[in-house]
Amino acid sequence: MTTDAIESAPAAPPTESASEQWYGWQTLVLDSVAAGAFAAGVGKHIDALSATGMILYAAGPPVVHGLHGHWGLALGDVALRVAAPVLLALIGVAIEEASTPDCGDTGDICLRGLGGGLAGGAIGYAAAVAIDAAVLARERAASVPPREIHQATLLLMPVVNAGKTAVTAGIAGRF
Repeated sequence: MTTDAIESAPAAPPTESASEQWYGWQTLVLDSVAAGAFAAGVGKHIDALSATGMILYAAGPPVVHGLHGHWGLALGDVALRVAAPVLLALIGVAIEEASTPDCGDTGDICLRGLGGGLAGGAIGYAAAVAIDAAVLARERAASVPPREIHQATLLLMPVVNAGKTAVTAGIAGRF
C-alpha cells in the first residue's frame, strides 16, 4: 500500500470506552426544586404550587434522561417515581393497621394508618430520587479526541417578581 492510499483512507470513528458519565446532579437539581415547590405549596395552602412540585418530581428528571437520549429509561423512571411512593405508602398503612388497635365505633374520625402511609410514601419518594440519581443517571462515555471535548456548563440565576400584593422568588437554570 502506498502512503497516498493510507492518507486517503477514512478515519476510524471514536471507540467507546468502558467509563461512564454521571448526570445525576441534573436530576437532583430538579428534584430539589420540585420538593421546594411542593413544600411551599402545602405550607402556604397554594394547591397549584404543590401540584407543580408533584408534576416536576414525576416528569422533570425523566425529561433529563430523554434529553440524554434515553427515552426508554425516561419511561421507566416515571414508573419508578409514581410506583415507589404509592406502593410503600400502602405498605406503611398496612403495617400500621396491623400493629395498632382498631379505632372502634366511637364516631370519631379514625386516622389509623395515616402515619404509616406518610412514612412509607416519604421513604418511597426518597428511594426513587436516590435510585434515579445514583443508578439511572449514567451513560457510557464515548472516547472523544481531546480537541472535541466540550465543557459542561451550568447557569443558575435568581428570579424575583414583585407584584402589588406579593413577591415571588425562585431560581432559573440551564444545563
